[in-house]
Amino acid sequence: MRLESSPSPVKGIFAIRARWGESGWRNGVANLGTRPAVGGEGFLIEAHLFDFEGSLYGRRLELEFVKKLRDEIHFADIDDLVVQMREDERQARICLASNEN
Repeated sequence: MRLESSPSPVKGIFAIRARWGESGWRNGVANLGTRPAVGGEGFLIEAHLFDFEGSLYGRRLELEFVKKLRDEIHFADIDDLVVQMREDERQARICLASNEN
């Protein structure tokens, strides 16, 4: 999703919690930045919510950034990116489990 205000001076991969409407908080991981690994242009937020199936396009989400996991980086190929995404998810799940309210 594109940001409604100026880009954040902070960017990277984050463990997050998200909610919308009357839903409860859902855990996930998000990229805040330009997505250099896929030649992205423009500053945006791309979030993946764990164990969620459905579409949230067009919904306004509230995000809580719990912990920065790493900076954005460029990868040699998509396979390397996928391996890192799995590691990001693993780290985010651990972080969020230890921060449950």
